[in-house]
Amino acid sequence: PERGRVIVGGTIVSELSERRRRAFRLANVGFVFQSFELFDHLTGRENVLFPTEVSGQARRHRERCRSELERLAATVGI
Repeated sequence: PERGRVIVGGTIVSELSERRRRAFRLANVGFVFQSFELFDHLTGRENVLFPTEVSGQARRHRERCRSELERLAATVGI
């Protein structure tokens, strides 16, 4: 911003370095696509886990991510 501050969840994002802003976006910002943007070569579950794979979360917490995916899939009936 040219003036003022951007605060998300208590973090003053506008004052972070570019490196820290990138890390913040990876950990805290998501996208909701208006049309399906799935990878044809991945299964539905793999598509759901893709953002965690890219951010490195799945590597560090693979079992927790998969367990949460199964819980959420069961909740919505897929």
